[in-house]
Amino acid sequence: MERALAEVWQEQLGIERVGVEDNYFVLGGDSIRSIALVARARERGVGFSIKDLFAYPTVSDLASAIERGAVSGDLEVQQEIGPFALLTDQERARLSQRHDMEAVEDAYPLSMMQ
Repeated sequence: MERALAEVWQEQLGIERVGVEDNYFVLGGDSIRSIALVARARERGVGFSIKDLFAYPTVSDLASAIERGAVSGDLEVQQEIGPFALLTDQERARLSQRHDMEAVEDAYPLSMMQ
């Protein structure tokens, strides 16, 4: 699990070597790259969410959480999440007031850092 995660981080961050105790965000990861990272990991059969990555930002911690089932990133459930599903009702209402919703494909909540 650690090897698979480290390889995905290396690919997404463009880093030659990632250690198991390296923090994704210290290495240059951010919430935007996290979306691609989670998608790439899913392609390899490793399921976790962006929220899980924020909670377990090292390869070691995330691998451990995945192995003990402590992540919310169930692979099959996450593939069924539709557009705007990560937004609250209030956020969807604000978005629809400002934009033609037929022109918007999806939206995601901002992280605390954003």
